[in-house]
Amino acid sequence: MAAFLINNYCLGLTLPSLTSRLRKGLDFQEKLFKYKFLINSLFFLGISSSCFATSSQTFDSLIVELSKTHNDSTKIFLFLSLADHVIASDIKSLERYSMEALNLAKKTNNARGLAYAHFSLSRVYMYNEFDFAEELLIKSLKYAGQIKDSLLIAKAYNSIGALLLKDEDKKDMALEYYEKAVDILNRHKQDREIAALYSNIGMIYEKDTASISYFLKAAEINKEFENYLWLSINYLNTGITYLDLGDLEMSYNYLQESLALSEEYGFDNHLSTTYVALGEYYFEMENYITSISYTEQALKRAKQQNNRIDELDALILLSKNYKATKELEKALEYSELIKAANDSIHRHNRLNELAVLDMKNKFEQELEQEEIKRNLLENEYKNDRLVLFIIIVSVVLLLIIFILLFFYSRSRMTSNRLIEEKLSQELEFKNKELTTSVIYTIKKNDMLTSLSNELSDLKERVAKKDVREQVDQISKRIKASIEPDSWEEFEIRFQQVHLDFYKNLLQEFPNLTTNEKRLCAFLRLNMSSKEISKITGQSVSAIEMARVRLRKKLGISNKNINLITFLGQY
Repeated sequence: MAAFLINNYCLGLTLPSLTSRLRKGLDFQEKLFKYKFLINSLFFLGISSSCFATSSQTFDSLIVELSKTHNDSTKIFLFLSLADHVIASDIKSLERYSMEALNLAKKTNNARGLAYAHFSLSRVYMYNEFDFAEELLIKSLKYAGQIKDSLLIAKAYNSIGALLLKDEDKKDMALEYYEKAVDILNRHKQDREIAALYSNIGMIYEKDTASISYFLKAAEINKEFENYLWLSINYLNTGITYLDLGDLEMSYNYLQESLALSEEYGFDNHLSTTYVALGEYYFEMENYITSISYTEQALKRAKQQNNRIDELDALILLSKNYKATKELEKALEYSELIKAANDSIHRHNRLNELAVLDMKNKFEQELEQEEIKRNLLENEYKNDRLVLFIIIVSVVLLLIIFILLFFYSRSRMTSNRLIEEKLSQELEFKNKELTTSVIYTIKKNDMLTSLSNELSDLKERVAKKDVREQVDQISKRIKASIEPDSWEEFEIRFQQVHLDFYKNLLQEFPNLTTNEKRLCAFLRLNMSSKEISKITGQSVSAIEMARVRLRKKLGISNKNINLITFLGQY
């Protein structure tokens, strides 16, 4: 069974949905596939009208306003408003804008900015880094208490409840936090936000008709406030719950209601999931042709939105349909695509984990520094009566400190030198490893392509039809094992080793072509023209000519500057 995730769509007066996608059972070929939306609502800044009315023009006006203002406090909330706009479409931009707001809030010691920036950043990690998201929410609660912002406290309680709900054993605790949030929102008469909490509480009663009553209660409020995006998700949740309960007629009715709203108002971000759910409905009805039709639409949408999870789910359902219709060749084809999609997701998750780990380490270092500062201040207050004694002793200690600092400085210099040497060796090793990897992949692809072509030629010369078919099947499997995205994987791994190389280079030379960027990467790895020739299949003279053109584009054609040394500074 799998659970679907819908991203947070916006943040105006309400942040409609943060959902958690949980997948159980990895044997996709044998186990039945089900769908369930788990809606976790978060709320954000009460500083604008409904997010459902936002547009690109509003986003552009925020960018313009940000470029004009010199007031740090204004910039903080402009960055947070920009984060509001990208919540549904660009998680990296959400992280970037939230971090900009957080850094400015820290710089200016803006308590309100710190409260909301920590909350905004927590949404980035609600999907997969639960402990870090919890730390950010606790910080947000701390500052929200200082500024006495009860609405933000309610929003943080809601988010903590959503985190707790990811653990089956903590549903009671999640309900407690949701009820605390409801109490606060009731006092402030925030009916619109309460609708989102009803959806969350409905999740607690998964696979139970009680969940449907909460979803529909939320739908009534969303209909009243004309929150059609949320309404479409409420209907979708209801339809999927009926599907789980085996009531196919009710499931179909609500799924169609959700689809109609999504198509009417252009809610493209979860259309792929809606189509997969309808595909599953028709699969249960044994109407495999219609199921395949909806699932193919889901696959197309998922690829357009770069939604790897929905893409994988659609592939799994297509494979199931073709197994059911005894089209085993197509079922096998989709089984191989499922493996490729799985590998892509795992690779994507590994990269995300590295980025999250780096961010978490930085955040923990900041927390440690804040803890040290707080302890120092507390000690200063406690030791006021010892000030005179400290002054007398300080003269003696000062001499000792100078001596210790001298030896410490020498030790530090030696240590830094050793660290730099070690880092240099590690970088050289990673460069060699990366070079070897890309050469191996490309050589392997060339060999497999050649082998496939030979088999295709052999097929034409074979007389027996069954033998020709067997040869053709072998050729297709060899072609399927060729890695088409070897260059893309090289560039991903290259950027893991040289984190900001492309960013720094393109800031100064934005007009570099794809081939020129790739040549720069090879040269950054200290590769010779001969080595690059082997990888790209171009002649050495062609590589040399490309290097000449690159020097001209970098503005060093008439200077006595080594090209590899020049690129090394980026």
